[in-house]
Amino acid sequence: METTLSLKTWNRFVHEGVLDPSRINKRLAESWYRSREAQVNPHFGKGRSILPPDLLISQKEKNALLQTIALPHLDKLKQFSKDLGMIALLIDPEGYVLSMSGNPQTKNEAAQINFVEGVRWTEDEVGTNAIGTAR
Repeated sequence: METTLSLKTWNRFVHEGVLDPSRINKRLAESWYRSREAQVNPHFGKGRSILPPDLLISQKEKNALLQTIALPHLDKLKQFSKDLGMIALLIDPEGYVLSMSGNPQTKNEAAQINFVEGVRWTEDEVGTNAIGTAR
């Protein structure tokens, strides 16, 4: 029932701009409003901004320290991620996916919505999502 209630709440918000704050978590509601203000198409469901290879290299270079610190830990999760059908990510402060490793099938499914290395996965780009909201 919770899922149905949330879907009804989301649909009403998308179509009418009406949101009953007592029916949804405050942080989620705030994210919905930010996404609406950014004019994100709530039905598109794909990453829009993907860096070309040369700019991805530059973005990775800009975040060299982050990668130096984080990638060894993500490498330890590779097999675990593969076995569990998951992917491990490194996202920079601007919301770009710098590294993605793990289950090949899951990575292929993610690619269907342009969730690949170099995509910018922020609320302004794709709407409410865990990466964008945590950023």
